[in-house]
Amino acid sequence: MGAYYCLIAGLPEISLEDKKLNFTVSDFKMELDEILSAQDKLLVNLFFLHYDNINLLRLLKDPEAQIDSRGTFTTDELAKLIQLVKEIENPMDKRFPSYFFTFVAAFLEDKPLNDSLSWEDQLASLYYEHAGKSSNTFINEWFEMNLNVNNILAAVACRKLNRDPLSAILGTSDISDAIRQSGQRDMGLTGLLEYLETILRITEEKDLYLREQKLDAFRWKWLEEHTFFHIFTIEQAFAYLIKLDMIERWTSMSAEKGEAIFRSIIEQLKKEVKLPENF
Repeated sequence: MGAYYCLIAGLPEISLEDKKLNFTVSDFKMELDEILSAQDKLLVNLFFLHYDNINLLRLLKDPEAQIDSRGTFTTDELAKLIQLVKEIENPMDKRFPSYFFTFVAAFLEDKPLNDSLSWEDQLASLYYEHAGKSSNTFINEWFEMNLNVNNILAAVACRKLNRDPLSAILGTSDISDAIRQSGQRDMGLTGLLEYLETILRITEEKDLYLREQKLDAFRWKWLEEHTFFHIFTIEQAFAYLIKLDMIERWTSMSAEKGEAIFRSIIEQLKKEVKLPENF
């Protein structure tokens, strides 16, 4: 029996179709903090680093910015990190992931780590690299899958925009390199990714809101399949956390609001580059 029987067995049933959520990511975070071993807490924190990345960049751009409370670090802690990088060459503090220091130093000196990528994507690239070093196979595979999927989506978008994929593809894996270099529909990945055709079909969905829903449905199914044999384990807890995050995002966004957001993004892109009218 898994180490977290009471935790997993007591969790409310959830579905991607849920329209109301009484148990939030923040609620689950507090519960996990009280139960998880120190080692497993580090694994779960890999998920919450997504929010820390957003918070760190916000504070670098505006020290007075409000941060997302779902991150693992407070405003004061992130501010001290930024100040530490300003004052000390090659600072170290084991409370923070090492890539924070790398990124903050590059940002403050205005020396991009990759001239082709935005600051957001440079930070995301460092994040994926960091998470990919996890000692947990399931969590490694989760981040690897998301990196591959996001890169496929980015490559398809770049083709529609007639942009160089170097400006959007993250990571240094063989899969990332293949996506950068191939002009073929399958990006040279046939036989390498079992979910390739699924993702390519999803990119053909014209309705942007439905496209996002289908992507999350794919991720949900992936989580179900890859935790099937993990009974009452940290893997189950990690998957549940991700599912909660998905539902929370959708319950805060109506179909009308979601479509409006996506359309505003496209309109902005049309102002910057020439897009096909049916994009």
